[in-house]
Amino acid sequence: MNLPDAEHLAAELERLQFARFGIAEAWEVATAFQQRVRADRLPVSLRIVLGEQIVVHLAAPGTSADTDSWLHRKVNTVRRFGTSTLAVLLTFEQRGPEFAARAGLDPAQYALGGGGYPIYAAGSLVGAAAVSGLPHLDDHALVADLLRGVLDQARCRR
Repeated sequence: MNLPDAEHLAAELERLQFARFGIAEAWEVATAFQQRVRADRLPVSLRIVLGEQIVVHLAAPGTSADTDSWLHRKVNTVRRFGTSTLAVLLTFEQRGPEFAARAGLDPAQYALGGGGYPIYAAGSLVGAAAVSGLPHLDDHALVADLLRGVLDQARCRR
């Protein structure tokens, strides 16, 4: 995956808006994740948080506690900025090191790189999904694809 630009990421986020997203939808994402990970033998982990509750945490072979740390920091970044971690990274790169310094992000708590994605339902930020274990652009592509798949299934059921 090539590095997308800010306009692409904004359009992607606009398309990935749910009418509703709760635990049942999180399980659908988790099921799709398990199928993909098994089929492609991916060494990745998934975390989905709704509000303050971790509703899904899955780890595939080849992951570690370090992967869990990345998930935690990606979720924190999504919660703070309300957008994907990849979009936050692009913003920081465009605005320069002074912006990053002023933001005061503790690297032990926040991660800049792809793989964290906000979950919006009915126009409100209700949670975050994060994938870690691949190169960060691939993490981003995977989590966006998983959310898109569940959203497309929901639209087909209507």
